[in-house]
Parts: sequence; structure tokens; C-alpha cells
Amino acid sequence: MDFQGTWTPLGRATAHPAILRVDSNRVEILWDGATDAITIPRTDVVLTTPIGKTNRRLRVPNYGQFEMADSPMLRDAFPEAHRGFEHWVDWIERRKMAILAGVVITASSVLAFLFFGVPYLADRIARHMPHSLEVQVSDQTMSLLNAIALKPTKVPKDQQDRLRKQFDAMVAGEPRADQMKLGFASAPNVGPNAFALPDGRLTVTDELLTAVKGDDAQVLAVLAHEAGHHVHYHGMRSSLEDLGIVGVLSFFLGDVTGTSVLAALPPALMRSRFSRGHETEADDYAFMLLRKRSISPAKFADALTAIIGYRKPSETASDTAEDEIGREIEENLSFLSSHPAPQERIRRAREAAE
Repeated sequence: MDFQGTWTPLGRATAHPAILRVDSNRVEILWDGATDAITIPRTDVVLTTPIGKTNRRLRVPNYGQFEMADSPMLRDAFPEAHRGFEHWVDWIERRKMAILAGVVITASSVLAFLFFGVPYLADRIARHMPHSLEVQVSDQTMSLLNAIALKPTKVPKDQQDRLRKQFDAMVAGEPRADQMKLGFASAPNVGPNAFALPDGRLTVTDELLTAVKGDDAQVLAVLAHEAGHHVHYHGMRSSLEDLGIVGVLSFFLGDVTGTSVLAALPPALMRSRFSRGHETEADDYAFMLLRKRSISPAKFADALTAIIGYRKPSETASDTAEDEIGREIEENLSFLSSHPAPQERIRRAREAAE
């Protein structure tokens, strides 16, 4: 079996027209100007992997290389060079439908990783994150909130102590209860709100206490929901998911001290919104905990209704920069999440109370 091509001797830059002759045991190369053909065992030559429609090269150790066009005959002459992974890649490159299928499979795999893989890894990482790191992230987040949205509470100390005692009794014996600490803050530009940070700090705004008209049971119902977020690591999970693949893989691969990732977590925590699944999971936990403590889940519905009906003083005047910041924080850290809709949550709470 003969093939037309060019021969480049070892150490030379000039290629010569040549003929490659292949039989079952050897190859023979004869080129213009040569007095004798090169004859060597075919097991000593190496045929390069096909890449699209580019020429193929037959490397002959200690002699040079023969270059020729790819063809089915060449594949028949060197079947051993068309097996394995390289042959599979070459097979795909020559078929448009296979390439299209590969693109679809790749895109689907990337989307599947984003929608399922990243949340799964974020959950695993959050559950194994050192508490000291949760404290560090929470400290930074609280500093940001204090700087732009939160003010010292005006709630009387005896009311604070009473709610803390009731809250501690409600979560006693629950997972991660030893980390949960209740705090208070005024947030006139945010409104009635409550949120949990990754280290277990739960904060209630003065405006929430105003909205529920001092009903301790409604406050506890809201806090039961926030406790659910902490029990299920929702804060850190949402932040890691928002940071995306870079954030998740940085932690997954061991870069838990990377300053860039740590610096990005507090802003991500402030921007993150709990998913519909997280909110539903926290609601279900709250209903379970309230029933366990002989508090009707209807109090949860009452609190939501009161928050919906609350109007911040700033809503009666023109918006300021502080109002816009408060609105953004309210939308992201708010107990009154839009996922799922408040009316749906109210309905589920009243059903849980029956």
C-alpha cells in the first residue's frame, strides 16, 4: 500500500517529495535524491493522532518524518493508531451531530452543576465550616449592617430580658441552640425585620416589636423561623451559592483561609436571598417548634399579617439614600421574603395551626 507525501530527514529543514510503502511487517520510504530507501519495522514508527482534516505525520526515530494527507486507506494501513481515546475524539470531530450532542451534553452538565452541584457542595461546606469562621464572617457582616442600617435599640431592658428568656426556653434542646443569641436593634429605614447570621446571632428590629404591638408570641413565631435558618445553615449556604463556583470550590479545595473569599462572604451574605426551598424549610421548622412549645403557628400568620400592614415613617416622605439602602437590605435579609409569597406562607401557617 503506497502513499504520496513529503519526507523531511532528521536535522534538515527541507522536505522532499516521497513515497511511503507499507506492508504487514515493515515500512519503506523512498524520496527524490535518495540512492536507497529507508526500510524499518512498522512497529518502530509512530503515526500522529488525527486532528480534523490536517495532514498526518509518520515519525521514524533517528531518520525523520513523513507527512501525508489523511485518508481511509491510511487508517486501514495503521489500524493500531486509530484506537483508544484519540480515535474516539477524532470520530466525534468528523460528525456534526456528535459535536452538537457534545455541546448540548456539556451545557447541560454545566447547568446541572450550577443548579444542583453548587447548592449540594455549599450545603456540605456550610455544615463542616469551623464555628470560628462563622463568627468571623458574622462579625464583619454585623459591622457593615451597623454602619449603614442599624441603630441602637430603644427596647426597654426588661422587655429584652423577657424575650431572651422566652426565646432560650423555646430553642432549648434544639440543634445548634447553644450558638443562638438574641439581640435587638433599631432599623427605621429597614422596618419590621428579623435575621439570623451564620454564627447564631439572631436580631429583631424595634420596628418588628411595634408592628406586632408587643405580642411576645408573634415575636417568638418569627424567631422560630429564624432559628430554622440557623439550624439548617441557610445563611452560609446562600452566601456560598451566591459566590458561585469560585466560592464553593475555594472552600471545597481547602482554601478556607483565602482572604479574597472571606472578604466576599459578608457582602454576599447581605445581598443573598433565601431560596424558596430555604424559606419553606425554615417555615416548617418554625411550625414544628411552635407546636412543640404549645404556641399556635397561627401566631406566625398573625406576625406576617402585621408586617405586611406596617408602614415605615419614611414611606410618607420622599426617598433618601438611606431609604434606598434600607429597602435593599429589607429585600435581601427580610423575614418577609417574596419566596414564597407571604399569602402562601400565611395560609400554610394557619393550616399548621389546625
